[in-house]
Amino acid sequence: MSSSQTTVTNRYLGSIYAAGALARKAQKFNARIRVFYEGQVVDAKSILEILTLNVPPGDSLEIKASGQDAPQAVALLSYLLETKDRSNG
Repeated sequence: MSSSQTTVTNRYLGSIYAAGALARKAQKFNARIRVFYEGQVVDAKSILEILTLNVPPGDSLEIKASGQDAPQAVALLSYLLETKDRSNG
């Protein structure tokens, strides 16, 4: 199992765009990936489940993954959430 405590710095995860981008990246991995936020646990591969978290920039969440490519999945998703979004300024 791999995990990372991550601070969201680039996007409001309550937007369909940000949730979709995260889910699409997660779907490329075989690992089972979960996002933990304020007592809620959701599947990182589900846009709708990510939207229910409503995580604003500056808040922290935890990403946990299990499976062969779990370390890579956690590293990429953490990077995406922690890196400033250059496409929107």
